[in-house]
Amino acid sequence: MSKHSQDIIQEDIGLKADEITSLLPEFTHKYFDHMKTIDRSPRTRLQYAYDLKRFFDYLQNQPGFKEVNLKTSPAAVLDVLSYDDIQEYLNTLNESTYTDIFGKSRKKINSSSFKARNISVLRSFYKFYYKHGEIEKDMANLMEMPKIRNTEKFVLDSSQVNRMLDAVENHTRKGSAKNRLRDKAILTLLFGTGIRVSELVGIDISDVDFINASIVVTRKGGDQDIVYFGPEVEESIQKYLQYERPEYTTQGSEDALFLSNRRQRLSVRMVQELVGTYATEAGLSNMNVTPHSARRSFGTHLYNMTGDLYLVADTLHHQSIQTTRRYAKMSEDNKRKAQRYSSDLFKK
Repeated sequence: MSKHSQDIIQEDIGLKADEITSLLPEFTHKYFDHMKTIDRSPRTRLQYAYDLKRFFDYLQNQPGFKEVNLKTSPAAVLDVLSYDDIQEYLNTLNESTYTDIFGKSRKKINSSSFKARNISVLRSFYKFYYKHGEIEKDMANLMEMPKIRNTEKFVLDSSQVNRMLDAVENHTRKGSAKNRLRDKAILTLLFGTGIRVSELVGIDISDVDFINASIVVTRKGGDQDIVYFGPEVEESIQKYLQYERPEYTTQGSEDALFLSNRRQRLSVRMVQELVGTYATEAGLSNMNVTPHSARRSFGTHLYNMTGDLYLVADTLHHQSIQTTRRYAKMSEDNKRKAQRYSSDLFKK
């Protein structure tokens, strides 16, 4: 599909997102305007609009809300909802059909995953208005994610990746605001390059080359390798270095790219914990998301986009497929192809 065709599709989806948003209470428009400012794609906005329309359609059919003017302030609606009200709505998500972003009625393949996505949207919605002081009750933390059987190794798609990035923005853990740019840079770097968590924590500031969009990483076994990154990774690291990283600097820790609140190089365990935290916040706790999940997702996505097993092997620096490497020696120019495809994983 040509870029022109993709642009036309994105424009059509954007118009549909605006159409569905116009059917929602007026106060919700501030939330969707915020989504545009943080560069959420038309597809993501349309999915959120459908999910929130389902929520408000449900409310308008409830006896206690038939006389409520949903065009008023968020407090007049959200603050009057009780825990039981929310749970009753969430129970309706167990039904067997839903409307997709194209307005078609479809059967849910996994109703638990569908429910988890809707809860994630509601959490983000509540947190936005609570963060801006427009509601007094934050019901987000009371919305429990459904348990889903974990029977396979999951690969995250672009929607799930962006839900994790949204979770960074919305996280309310004490002191989390101080680390948002750092944590977003970490997630973006993991999903955008497929490097190992051990390689990530070993990166020094001097290893990052913005001119060539590359990072020198120390691979397993101690050898060094060059990894190329796309614009999303560059932007997230640049913002972290400009606005947060200077606050961490202290004697003996100046070299490490990612530092803890104690101004020490982040450990593998710390990164594993923050990835797990944001996966839970994004409604993905059932998937047992780890830093290696990001590596697996990147590799799978890259292979699906290129069909080039050798490119994936060289980009991920796999040591276990030496027999494959005998058939193709990747050059630096060829390996740069991974940089061009990495951006697609961040498209919503």
